[in-house]
Amino acid sequence: PPVFHPAAVAGLSRGGTAWGWPRALWWETWLAEATALERGGLHAERVIIQGWTWDAVLAFAQQATFAEDPLVLDTVSLATLMHLVLNSGATGAPRPDNPLGWTEEALLRAGRFLEELRRQAALPLVPEEAARTRVERILSGRTAVIGPVGPHLAQAVMQRKPGSYLLVPVPHHAQATEVAPMEPGGYFVFRQDPYQGDDHTRLAMELAAWLAARTESWVAESLGLVPARTATLHAWHGVAPLDEHSRTLLIDYLQQAPVRDAPLSVELDALTERVAPHWRDFWDQNLSHEELAARVWQAIQQASQAPHGADSVRP
Repeated sequence: PPVFHPAAVAGLSRGGTAWGWPRALWWETWLAEATALERGGLHAERVIIQGWTWDAVLAFAQQATFAEDPLVLDTVSLATLMHLVLNSGATGAPRPDNPLGWTEEALLRAGRFLEELRRQAALPLVPEEAARTRVERILSGRTAVIGPVGPHLAQAVMQRKPGSYLLVPVPHHAQATEVAPMEPGGYFVFRQDPYQGDDHTRLAMELAAWLAARTESWVAESLGLVPARTATLHAWHGVAPLDEHSRTLLIDYLQQAPVRDAPLSVELDALTERVAPHWRDFWDQNLSHEELAARVWQAIQQASQAPHGADSVRP
């Protein structure tokens, strides 16, 4: 097989066994209006290369009085919480009873940061409605930073006004090392029941490998996803529909991507139904950040006690 980035292989593995052929890594970042960062006291290129801390975001929000809402974050899904927890500096090693590696301290830190942004009036008064209109808000200049955004949403903004917007990293706690939300995708191969023989399985593996290699270039050229194979990364610089600053950020992000067994989304999907009501209550100001952390932590504990099948891996 070709040489893949470690994050791509690990993300499609379980127990050290790879169950799929990687093709690309899906990324999520925040997105900023370039001149707004400078007006808010931040050097855009420094943010892209060195990242920024939660304290820097709070300081920026205080200075960005020129925007109706300095930041608009996704408060509908759990992506915002997940990314901040990853960058809290307080996560632990994944375990069978806690595959995410989240801790109550990590949840407290992330919730406290969001609560402080809300206290500073850096976020819209009705965050759920704002989350659904964040593209319109940044294009009209009503907000300076939105997040998180993936390749589709980022292109929807950046292509409207080329050169005006920048991908910026998810901010991190002052005591944390930056962690990049990047998740590998690929083609999976499973043995059929009843088993149809080694030749059938080998053919399925070859087909999956061929599809991964054929579609890797397409997702890199059309969406800007980071290719999974190291050999195609150089060509990606010239074909990805992104500006030079964004490509620089994503190459750096590749080095910061967590190398973990199995995609995080599998465990997150299992938790969403339990956690979503508490997440909504927090944004409705019915919960403090301490209460949010306690309830999400309780949901994680409950999920770890639920029975799991030995073959519960899914693509």
